[in-house]
Amino acid sequence: MRHTPRVQVGDKVFIRGWKHLFGRKTKPRKFGFIERIDGGYHYVRPTGWPKDRPPFELYECEFKVVRRYNSGSFKVGDRVTITQPQLLNWGKCKPRHRARVVGIKGPYIVVSALGLPNRQFDLFARQLTVA
Repeated sequence: MRHTPRVQVGDKVFIRGWKHLFGRKTKPRKFGFIERIDGGYHYVRPTGWPKDRPPFELYECEFKVVRRYNSGSFKVGDRVTITQPQLLNWGKCKPRHRARVVGIKGPYIVVSALGLPNRQFDLFARQLTVA
């Protein structure tokens, strides 16, 4: 029996207390997506939030999960193989084939490279195989 986490990367969330997060000049947004999880902090990017601005660091009590996306062939925690890792942007790191599924975001499978926990990629299911 596999236990699913209460919150996972890619979940659509309702941001509680959203009025205090946005300044007067920005349009407030009530919904967002979990971008990544780091210990107790959940990095939530509001819908339509510019990529050049950082996501909000929120605790689990500051948002409510509204929708969770599922994939028929992959589950959170599965070990997978990236079919063509050389096509991804690895920065200064050597491309790696092995990864772990950390979430599902719409049509994308969010994977984290083994040995590089801060490096996450949003990939289609056809770019992965089950290890």
